[in-house]
Amino acid sequence: MKFALMGFERRGEWATLPASEQQGRVGQHQQGLTKLFAERSAGGRPHTTLSVGLHDGEESKIVRFANGEHKIFDGPFAETKEVLAGFDVIDFDSREDAVEWYKSLGFTHEGHVEEIRPVVSAGLLYHGHRPTGASKFLLKFGGPPANQTRAEADKIASEAERVTADYVRKGFADVSICWAGVRLAHPREAITIRGTGSQRTITGGPFAETREVIGGFTILDCATRDEAVEWARRYSHIDGDVTEVRQCGFWWTQVN
Repeated sequence: MKFALMGFERRGEWATLPASEQQGRVGQHQQGLTKLFAERSAGGRPHTTLSVGLHDGEESKIVRFANGEHKIFDGPFAETKEVLAGFDVIDFDSREDAVEWYKSLGFTHEGHVEEIRPVVSAGLLYHGHRPTGASKFLLKFGGPPANQTRAEADKIASEAERVTADYVRKGFADVSICWAGVRLAHPREAITIRGTGSQRTITGGPFAETREVIGGFTILDCATRDEAVEWARRYSHIDGDVTEVRQCGFWWTQVN
């Protein structure tokens, strides 16, 4: 089963760190992934992994749909002291295995928070290369954490598939495309791990109790942030929808 491991950091902290500390944290994470790949490849075990790092949350754009119109704001959609820094989507046999792998990474810096949540569905499509200067943008979907009926969830998923199909057709017309989609399980199935020095606290539920919760992600190849915002408009069509647009700092995927 696939699990999303979402790492959060204190808002604005990354920009204050020296380059050596930034490189050290990224390297620590990449070493953990490389070791996992090597172990699974040696054992002949198939696996799919998607790893994404994000630029500063203060540079994000928010698209909200309410009362029949879209409104655009600056900044991340949740007003919390922590902001999403990146995430991995990895196959594990159980949630406990996902937690143990995260622990093995050895992150002990103050304020690090990890939310681990099952993935309901995921897809990946890549074709060609965008012109020089193009970037990958993350569209993070959120909304009121109310329970949805199966019919409502299916309707939302169907509309998202329609918009994705439009993007795919546009991409192939340009002989270039990158699309990755991840739909998360309900927040009640999440586990949150908070680090304080050498201590870790594990609790049930999402990392923050906010009016809106993360429901899933889509990653698109776009020439500009404005283009990414336009796609966010198209994905946001249900009253209360909120989509955060963030530029990806790095993108790494492996399928075996």
